[in-house]
Amino acid sequence: TSFAKLKGYEGVRTMNVSLSFRTYENKGLIIYHEFSSRGFVKVFLEDGRVKTEIKTDEKEIHSTGDQNRGIVLDNYDEQFNDGRWHSLVLTIAPNSLILEIDQRPMRTEKLFSMLTSGWYYIGGARNKENHNIISNRDGFIGCMRQISVDGNFKLPHEWKDDDYCCKGEILMDACHMIDRCNPNPCKHTGICRHNSYEFFC
Repeated sequence: TSFAKLKGYEGVRTMNVSLSFRTYENKGLIIYHEFSSRGFVKVFLEDGRVKTEIKTDEKEIHSTGDQNRGIVLDNYDEQFNDGRWHSLVLTIAPNSLILEIDQRPMRTEKLFSMLTSGWYYIGGARNKENHNIISNRDGFIGCMRQISVDGNFKLPHEWKDDDYCCKGEILMDACHMIDRCNPNPCKHTGICRHNSYEFFC
C-alpha cells in the first residue's frame, strides 16, 4: 500500500520520469500520473513484463472499448523481475510516448495530447474513489533508486514524511532484497524461482 510522490511541472504538455528498479515480483505499479486534463498514464509490471497504459481525451487512444481503461502498450518481450537493476525512462509529448528500458527506447506515436498535474506517484498510488485504476494489491515490492521527475531529484535523506506513505513500509537508503535461489535450494537440479516471500522449485 506504500508509495512515494514527487513534484513535476504542472499544466505542461510534456513529461519525463526516470528511475532504476529491481524486483522479483511478477506484478507491481512503477509509475502513476493522473493528468490535469482527463486521463492518466501508468507504467507497471504484469507477468514480469513492463507495460504502459495511457488514457487521454482523444477517442483514437481508446483501443480496448473499456471507458475506464486506455491503451496498454506491451513493447518488450522479456521479463524484468530477475532481481537485477534495470533503468527506465518514460517521456511523453504531444502524439508521442517513449518508454526506454536499459537504454533501449520503444516509441509509440498516436493522436493524443495531455496536460500534466503536479504530482507523480512512484511504486504505488493513493486509492481514488470511483476509480478502478489503482488497488492496494498493485503496489511495487522491490527497490528503486535515482528517481527523477522533470529533472527534480531527491537524495534519500531529503524525502520528508509528506513525500511518501506509509511509515514502516518504505525503507530509505537501503535495499534489503534476498536472493532465495542462490545457492539453489532445489533438489535433483530443480529450477528455482522466487518472489519476495518464498521460493518455488
